[in-house]
Amino acid sequence: MLKKFVLLTAFLTCTLPAFGDVACTSGNLSNLIGTTCDIGSFQFTFTAWTAVSMDSDIPYFLLHPSTSSPGAPAASNFIFTALSDGFTLSGSSPVVIGPHRQDFGFLSYTIVDLDGQVAENVTATGFFVAGHNASVAQAFGDNFGTSPVSLPSAELLANQGLFQFNGGVTSFEGTSGTPFWGGYGYAYPYALWSFTTSDSAAWNGSSTFTFTSDPNTIPEPSSFVLLGTVVYLISLARRRRAAHRW
Repeated sequence: MLKKFVLLTAFLTCTLPAFGDVACTSGNLSNLIGTTCDIGSFQFTFTAWTAVSMDSDIPYFLLHPSTSSPGAPAASNFIFTALSDGFTLSGSSPVVIGPHRQDFGFLSYTIVDLDGQVAENVTATGFFVAGHNASVAQAFGDNFGTSPVSLPSAELLANQGLFQFNGGVTSFEGTSGTPFWGGYGYAYPYALWSFTTSDSAAWNGSSTFTFTSDPNTIPEPSSFVLLGTVVYLISLARRRRAAHRW
């Protein structure tokens, strides 16, 4: 009897797929929402798509809102392409024209690295900025580690994009944070912001989010350009508004 049990156990172990052992497939993004699948050693559960279009001085995308704006691009407007080490989101977003205008969209997910620790990189194409004051167009990933318990507040960020100031355009990119084994994150294929009616930002291309396991080095937080750029633009806007009052 024991021999039969051992043989049956071995048979089931060899023939039944491991839990969650389903590869992510490419297709319309709306088909991925609510599913769990694997990309390499990473297991993702894609929980929601959120898109926002609004007027605001504040870079609201850093708050990861839970509700989409009426008329903002839906998940069905985007294509998800699975890669060996991540995924690409492609599509198009509205052109953002100020004053104090922003549009952004993001895919929410949970992630577990089945082999090691998670690190991320972001690359993007199709961004455009123009104007005479200030505007930003970027893609970025924001991840929060919840495992191991010893690193409950670990955050991992990566971005790439363009910003325009006084008519000059500069590209930027950066990575910062602490690797982790599991947690949740947000993939922003586009985040656009403009300051005045003479400024604009747009995206009509693709953004790629790749993940590595057990990385050797992660740059210091001071090298992460996204937050510095946002803070700079906010301070610029406040100084100009204050100057106009006099």
